[in-house]
Amino acid sequence: MTEMFGVPNFGPKEAAFMRALAVKEGEADTVEIRRLTDLNSQQVAYRYDKLEEYGLVTTGYKESENTPGRPTRYARLTKEGQRVVESGELERVGGKAEPSVAVEELRSEVATLRQKHDRTEDRLERIGEALERIIEEEDYGERLYDALKEKYGTEFVEEKLMPNDGIKCTECGFSANEVPDVCPGCGRIAKNGGLAQL
Repeated sequence: MTEMFGVPNFGPKEAAFMRALAVKEGEADTVEIRRLTDLNSQQVAYRYDKLEEYGLVTTGYKESENTPGRPTRYARLTKEGQRVVESGELERVGGKAEPSVAVEELRSEVATLRQKHDRTEDRLERIGEALERIIEEEDYGERLYDALKEKYGTEFVEEKLMPNDGIKCTECGFSANEVPDVCPGCGRIAKNGGLAQL
């Protein structure tokens, strides 16, 4: 290991640390850096201090979804650190900073989203089928209304089944302002002006 970027003993671990920050768009916490590198917690802590001392990163503490309820340390590339990453020189040094765990997390998330999509698609299909049944029932009511008009005449249907002051059941004489689903007097169904035995 030699001095690179003004940092003595800049080696694969420092390079991996900085590449991990680059993978996370310039900022990562301890958990994220460990996931992306082969570094343990002590090695990560040492690199925070070392790379901050030489101006390649700034560090701090913040709440993190990786450590709920307690602040975690994080590092952010400085302008100089970003310049080092963009120079491509880190590749010469080596060190692992593969987003392998991040890729696996994304795969898992994609699989979960696909399952949710499939369930949503199934629900939409069932809703569509239910709507078709409702439309068919409405068509049935309209056909029944038309059949009653044809058989008994428009006057009978409009005056007896659908009087202007509401509806009156022809079986029991119950009347209402709105068409009930079921006649409370005799239990007949009264939809769209049609009556049918339950």
